[in-house]
Amino acid sequence: MRPSPSSLNLKAIEKDAPAPPTITFTLSARHFPLLTIGWGICTLATCISLNRWHDHDIGGIPWPYISDTAKDAPQSALFGFGMTMACAMMAVVIVINYGKCKRELYLLADAENGGGSAAGLKRNKLALVCGLLACPNLGLLACFDTKRTPGLHLAFVLGFFPFALVFLFAMTSLYRLLTALAAAKSGGDSGEKGDKTRFISLQRSLWWKSRVTNVFCVFFALYLPVGMQLVSDWHDYRNDVLVHTCRAVCQHVCVVCLILYFGTFYFDFGDSNLVLLQV
Repeated sequence: MRPSPSSLNLKAIEKDAPAPPTITFTLSARHFPLLTIGWGICTLATCISLNRWHDHDIGGIPWPYISDTAKDAPQSALFGFGMTMACAMMAVVIVINYGKCKRELYLLADAENGGGSAAGLKRNKLALVCGLLACPNLGLLACFDTKRTPGLHLAFVLGFFPFALVFLFAMTSLYRLLTALAAAKSGGDSGEKGDKTRFISLQRSLWWKSRVTNVFCVFFALYLPVGMQLVSDWHDYRNDVLVHTCRAVCQHVCVVCLILYFGTFYFDFGDSNLVLLQV
């Protein structure tokens, strides 16, 4: 069966037509961590404020767990939506940082390493995987509240914080390697004076990341592995009010550490841009 003349003409027109122009979207990379922590802080502050406004139950302890302030409506809906959006933004920041660190490894490592550091690439991939695995657990723990599904909520908490801990350790270790590579390449100066795309030096960035990671590690241990062993019931706080209050304080400190850690990416990204091409 032969093609009709009209279809032949259409193919000829398509073949002779000029290629469509490429559309480029350029976004400042540093705005993503700023938007992430801003959205997360607003979500938490709104849920806690509404909980106090409506005088909802917080489990009978003077300093509540964050999730217990969002177990009743309307906080539960806002918490689920807000944290789901926040974890999606976190994933974007983690992917951007992965690409940025991979580029810096190739720029700073010796040529004999193939243009990059094998150890650094492994740490970068480990941070990427653990960060992306932590994100959905954050959204799910917010969607399954402590009032109706306490068991599922706890399971996703145990999925989020350990992966977040590994992400922090892997990323801090990677920045320690980047700092050493920069110092070796510049003859002992890791300040990266010639890098105009960075707001702060690798050395300063590593200093902040190391401190935040150390604090997170201590309070994570007190909150989950140690704290969970000291209470008689993980969901009923009446018999262990003091211990649960201390665990809640540790949880708040861990969340503040995560906010501060992602805040360092704002300075790390500097004047870097995220470019999206539509062809």
